[in-house]
Amino acid sequence: MSQNLGFRDYPKARFEEIDIKDEVQLQRVVTRLLELGILTPEQGIDAIKTGIYPQPSDLNSAQKTYTGEREEGMYNPLVGGVPMIESPDSGIEGSPGPSGKETGRPTGTKGTPKGNASEQISRKDVQDIIYK
Repeated sequence: MSQNLGFRDYPKARFEEIDIKDEVQLQRVVTRLLELGILTPEQGIDAIKTGIYPQPSDLNSAQKTYTGEREEGMYNPLVGGVPMIESPDSGIEGSPGPSGKETGRPTGTKGTPKGNASEQISRKDVQDIIYK
């Protein structure tokens, strides 16, 4: 057709991949996949930069590397969350919890304390504290 119009060469079509998704929604989904540990940090950053999710075939090998790095202590949350590696005595009753204090009941406590709260605290005492 282009030769009939007198052109020496015909135009070649080039296609570019465009992102028609909402960028904010993409970032929210990627961030959530990172939080759940489905995507590795590298895959998450690439997905945010390019707007393209990683291929499912790449997830398995990346997860093996990511799990190994987590076991070495990398990518563990600094505050909150559940670390991949727990301390050796984390399951022992009476061992210190995350705050450094002993968890559970104090040592030597037996049973559940019985008694009525109204016997220990009076309404008058509560009013006095509130007015102060």
